[in-house]
Amino acid sequence: MRKTTITLALFLSFVLCLFCFASCGKKSADATTGDKTAAPTAADTAAPTAPSTTEADATTAHTHTPGAEKVVDVEATCSAPGSKSYHCTVCEQIIPETVEEIPALPHTPEAEFDIESEPTCTTPGSQLKFCAVCGAPLEDTREAIPVDPDAHVVAAWEVTEEATLLNPVGTMTGHCSACDQDVEDEYDVEIRIYDASASDAPTAGGPITSFDLGGEHFYPTDDHPDGQDFLFEFSFLWNETIANTTGDTDLSFYVGTGNSSKSLMIFSLSLRDSPSDTWLRGGAKVKGHFQTVYQSGDLIYPTAAQLAETPDLEFPGLGEYGWHRIGVRVHQDAEIAGNEVKYTLTTTLYVDGAKVLAFHNDPAKMAAKNVYLFTAEIVDGNLVYSDGNVTAGQSMQFNFAGATQPACLVFADRLVTCGTDFVQKVVAAADPADETLEVADGVNVSAKLWYTVPCDEHVWDGNDTVIKAATLLADGTRAKICANCGATISTETIKYEPTVVSFTDASSDAYNPVKANLRALESDKRFYPTDADAEGNDLLIEYSVLWNESMLNFLGSAKPYFHTCVGKESGTEQINNIAYWSPVADNANADCKFAGGFEYGTMRTSEEGNPYPQMTKPVGDSIDEFPNIGGNNGGDGTDQGEPQWGWHRVQIRLHEDVTNADALKADTTAGATSATYKCTTTIYIDGVLVSILSSDAMTDRNNAFDNKLFIAASDGQGGIVYTDVREEEWIHAMRINSTKAKDDTTIYVVYGDVFVSCGKTFVQNVEKVATPAAAQFEVAEGVNVPAAMFYQAKAD
Repeated sequence: MRKTTITLALFLSFVLCLFCFASCGKKSADATTGDKTAAPTAADTAAPTAPSTTEADATTAHTHTPGAEKVVDVEATCSAPGSKSYHCTVCEQIIPETVEEIPALPHTPEAEFDIESEPTCTTPGSQLKFCAVCGAPLEDTREAIPVDPDAHVVAAWEVTEEATLLNPVGTMTGHCSACDQDVEDEYDVEIRIYDASASDAPTAGGPITSFDLGGEHFYPTDDHPDGQDFLFEFSFLWNETIANTTGDTDLSFYVGTGNSSKSLMIFSLSLRDSPSDTWLRGGAKVKGHFQTVYQSGDLIYPTAAQLAETPDLEFPGLGEYGWHRIGVRVHQDAEIAGNEVKYTLTTTLYVDGAKVLAFHNDPAKMAAKNVYLFTAEIVDGNLVYSDGNVTAGQSMQFNFAGATQPACLVFADRLVTCGTDFVQKVVAAADPADETLEVADGVNVSAKLWYTVPCDEHVWDGNDTVIKAATLLADGTRAKICANCGATISTETIKYEPTVVSFTDASSDAYNPVKANLRALESDKRFYPTDADAEGNDLLIEYSVLWNESMLNFLGSAKPYFHTCVGKESGTEQINNIAYWSPVADNANADCKFAGGFEYGTMRTSEEGNPYPQMTKPVGDSIDEFPNIGGNNGGDGTDQGEPQWGWHRVQIRLHEDVTNADALKADTTAGATSATYKCTTTIYIDGVLVSILSSDAMTDRNNAFDNKLFIAASDGQGGIVYTDVREEEWIHAMRINSTKAKDDTTIYVVYGDVFVSCGKTFVQNVEKVATPAAAQFEVAEGVNVPAAMFYQAKAD
């Protein structure tokens, strides 16, 4: 019993130990892992008690502890501000009193301007940029688009010269409502392509084109006793893609009222080689299939046998891939048959100018359709005519059958007229040059021209064409050109006629004998630097002048001198000189007496070197550098002799540089840094470099007129925006300053070969001739002056 009691006691002690160990294990787990899934105890399910002060501070209200840096809560954009604040390091919440607004970001302009309004010939346009991020218009970027003298506002254009495959660029005229001027423009020939495999291709039987003949009469008149014809002509590109159709593919031609059910088919042209039921077939060479729907009478070459007897040159390109000219002539006759009027409609078909077939339409079919070119009634035994129903209709329809790949119908130069002759007369071309045309994306077909204009007899349009312009150095050539084929009918020599200005009193015309407009410069060239032309282009002025004894007839001590200036047409007070020179020695205030007398207005230089910019002496201290420019006493006691009377070539090069380009590019605010410029003028006489002048003062001292060739400004993005100064600007290539002529004397100013260009090379490069042959020039009736040529064309 005692043994049993001890055993039970030991067992209970063991159980109690297990319970204690288990309790210790649970407490340890709760403390270290925070396990919230353990079964609730009695304490857990009991009513909550108020937390202690320590517990409340840890779980509810407390003093926030801000982090080290503010955190961006809302990102700023160009359309709204953002915000940032300190966050509590304990609860991670935003600390309200630390919230700070982040200003909205500046807009990011798009690279390109958007056009608000296009400029016209009288009104500037407008453009601005939009923000690339939010799309908002940026008002501060708005700028004017200069007036475009070519942007005329024309409501309707009238074609003055047709654009055709033979003459791809035509002309048209219209009246500009903005400047109230008649203007002329060019347009390109229209080539229409229909892809039978495309979803938007015209449906089978649908019209390609329609016509409206207007008020012309088909019936006989006093002017046209045989009446006039319905003439339909077009160019058609027979091409390889037609083989992509599985059935008949044809063009049909109708005349009528515009309602196809009341129109008369005058013929159908199949695009496929049909071995049967073909009226015109000549083996593999002839792929065309011509047929008439209503026919009676004779056909021209109706059978292969008859065609075989015809020389190949009759239809040299028929059936060949390429452009062919189709011409259709429909003629109607009327005659009295008993008490009725009988009509006959004759259709003639031409291919590449060669007559292919002719046939008559059945009068009964015409009556059924009620389609006539004109109608007639019998009055007192005579026919009285009136227009019929053929004033409008469908001139072309086509059927494409089963196009599984792109099958393209291509035509151009469509003309519908009422008259006696085709508008575009053509003849067959035996061996045209290879050409191609892209009829679909990546699909090119043969586009040879199998016809050309006829020239059995050349036709001159009355206007001579200058082949080579005449100059003082060489005669020119002009030619009479055939209006049909462009061949030269005849040529003749053009003798040069210089301009002569004579005066006894210095008048405004005498002061300004030559004026050239900068707006006439090549539109594809710019004075300012571009990626393709890093140095920019120069203003190049060149002309020839005949120095003659009459120039010594000026009254007073001020000898005549010439100067070149740039200015605005609005007034002479805005003219700025860029170069002076005089053909007479010892001119007042001359900078170089060796060269006959030079001075340069605003163009002064701070540079020294050879040639001497101030022109104190010529290169090498030798007057031989300027053998053709004379004058008594060159300024150092040397006798240069008299001026050399004759023709001299004056050339002036004006170049501009931006001297602070790097500063402009570094500027981050558009327009904040003003550009500074340097202008360099180089003068040549008879091909010899005479002087180099430069100036960074681009403003005339007297009238403060700015004469830069271009202006530059920072674009705010590390680049430079350049703008040519062209609007309303012009140059005096040669202007004379002088006093009045002496009593009973006349002054003759003679000049020629004036060129003003934008580029790097003079139009007429020359070199000096030391001893030219003697020559004379008649400046007035019976008045001759020496005209030796002191320059010649420079060898390449």
